[in-house]
Amino acid sequence: YAAKELADADTGSGENGGAGSLYAAIENEIRKVPWGSNGLIFHPYLMGERSQLCDKSVRGLFFGLEIGHSRFDMLHAVMEGISYGLRSIADVLEQTAPIDRYMVIGGGMRSAAWRSVLSAALAKPIAVPAQTGEATSLGAAMSAGIAAGWYADYADAASKLRREMRVVLPDAEGRAVYAEGYRVFRSLYGRLKDEYERLERLKRPI
Repeated sequence: YAAKELADADTGSGENGGAGSLYAAIENEIRKVPWGSNGLIFHPYLMGERSQLCDKSVRGLFFGLEIGHSRFDMLHAVMEGISYGLRSIADVLEQTAPIDRYMVIGGGMRSAAWRSVLSAALAKPIAVPAQTGEATSLGAAMSAGIAAGWYADYADAASKLRREMRVVLPDAEGRAVYAEGYRVFRSLYGRLKDEYERLERLKRPI
């Protein structure tokens, strides 16, 4: 959504075109954006939020937007906002047991910039499987293989199907910036939560 709505029409255009070149062009630009997106915070609640707010009325926002910000600052802030949201879930998990590192999957983890952002936001190393973009399909294949008797269990299937793992360590500077950014991210919801129902009423005719 963010890439489609915030990227310029010419971003990624060229001989090959397509979504791949769009994401490659965005990746090249957002690598130039500093930690903290030049003082811009994004709340990724475009359809409400489940974990851990459980609030269907909350909505997304950019906080701190000023005339000097570029679309790439905004896209970088989107990555940071999603990562802060994951950090809020990680905080709950770590209340029950210590966690040394997180394994992450999904197409977004193909982005080196986002991997760095997420690791720094979590303040923990992250491990990214080589098949991150196809992880759910791989899990389904493991289940089918176990049912067919090809593998004894999930540990056996994983040992035979899993490829190399890329480990990303949290950047020290990014970790420090995100510690402060996360505090702002968390405080904004508390300050604004009573306004979202009023905001909803602006969509309806009176």
